[in-house]
Amino acid sequence: MKKTLLFTIIASVIATCVHAQQYPVQLRLVARPDATIAGEIRWEGSSQRYAITYRAPGGGTAMTTIRHSPAEILEMRVAKPANFDQLMTQVRSATPDTAIPGLTKIVADYKMLEWDANAAQVIATIHNNARRWEETIKLGDKVVDENPGAGATSIFAPLYWTAMLRAGSGKNFSKIKGWVDTAIATAPRPVAAAALNVRGDMLSADKKYKEALAEGYLRAALMYTNERDANAEALYKAAETFDLVGQTSYAEKMRDRLFSFHRTSVWTRRLQGGG
Repeated sequence: MKKTLLFTIIASVIATCVHAQQYPVQLRLVARPDATIAGEIRWEGSSQRYAITYRAPGGGTAMTTIRHSPAEILEMRVAKPANFDQLMTQVRSATPDTAIPGLTKIVADYKMLEWDANAAQVIATIHNNARRWEETIKLGDKVVDENPGAGATSIFAPLYWTAMLRAGSGKNFSKIKGWVDTAIATAPRPVAAAALNVRGDMLSADKKYKEALAEGYLRAALMYTNERDANAEALYKAAETFDLVGQTSYAEKMRDRLFSFHRTSVWTRRLQGGG
């Protein structure tokens, strides 16, 4: 009995320490869209709410804490982790895997605070580039278990879907389709554009090439020109798919656009045989 009580106290102390970790933030609330609050924020998993501590209006020294659910936050900008740029330098080096432990810690420390998704995206990119699909899937399962909405709308999501498709997880096909459809309708533009490419990939895998063009690649190629990575990928894949349906003139138009607007893209290098 004493041991049980001791373990309970220890767990409570640990949880309190974790919850006490706060990060600088600027945010706007749905209820007060014209007012920016600057303070510190933490995620409270037990209540599924953000706790925001900031200096009370009026110029005094008193601090106040308010709590809001994710749906009540209109915009949130959490300060970048101090070591993030250093880790990105490692990612761009010849040994990107050396950055994974530090990025994994950011995923844990910044749960539901923007940078968890940013770090997860970088980790997944490293794994996917090395064709370690199962590693991305394990990471994605954990992220989505803690934040179900991340499966559809986070910047990490498209890499997660791609890993599941490449790993041959056919049992997840309907789940991925649901996430992709939700992303196209509601996600930020970079995620929505990537989702259109994944929709094209799924339709192409089913040999529905015309649907892949009309419902996926061409929409990303023509409607999301400012989302450079997704746009370059869409142009490349649209060209390939036009070739498959025998419309070579349109394929050449897609390649011309790719060369003209994305000269340094990995997709242009792949077209030139260098990627």
